Amino acid sequence: MRVANPFHQCGVASLKLYQALEPETWGKLMGRVNGANFAALYGGTVALGYRGVTLPKGHTWESYVNFLLKTLSKEMRQVYLKKFQSSLTYWTKNGGALPEKVVRELEETDLQFENLGNPKNNRNYKQEHKVIRFKKYPDDVPIKNFRLVPSYKRMCITILKNDTSCQYMGFGQTKDELQKKKVAMKKWESFL
Repeated sequence: MRVANPFHQCGVASLKLYQALEPETWGKLMGRVNGANFAALYGGTVALGYRGVTLPKGHTWESYVNFLLKTLSKEMRQVYLKKFQSSLTYWTKNGGALPEKVVRELEETDLQFENLGNPKNNRNYKQEHKVIRFKKYPDDVPIKNFRLVPSYKRMCITILKNDTSCQYMGFGQTKDELQKKKVAMKKWESFL
């Protein structure tokens, strides 16, 4: 018999049933799976369905990020905060390169940013890029290419996807993360 993963997108909405029908199994899941209770609480709502995520009443995306961070364990919260702080600093202090087409879209919005001109690095871009620095980190970005531009909404989606490496926000793995992965793989190879 094949049993489906209860934490898959389709099954997560039914996690509440484990609590009611098999409380002992639910207790084991809570002890073993990080975020199981969060998934059970919000699995049937739009909160976990990050594709159609809508802003809860009375929140800005920034306040929603803070709410979501408070629902995480201290260790997980620190992982996200480190990456989020890096993004905030990068886009409001240094500035980041975006395709010129995206910069033109941003100019048609109310977002305040400085156009710092062409990138001063040695990267070979396939299309013309401009470096921009936001005066205030955007809450949401009302443009077609929103995935290229930082925002608190992207942070929310990153948390909801449980994307601890923040790939959705454009981050790659750090040397520390790669080293941890290497150590874990080496450890498990010895068991096989």
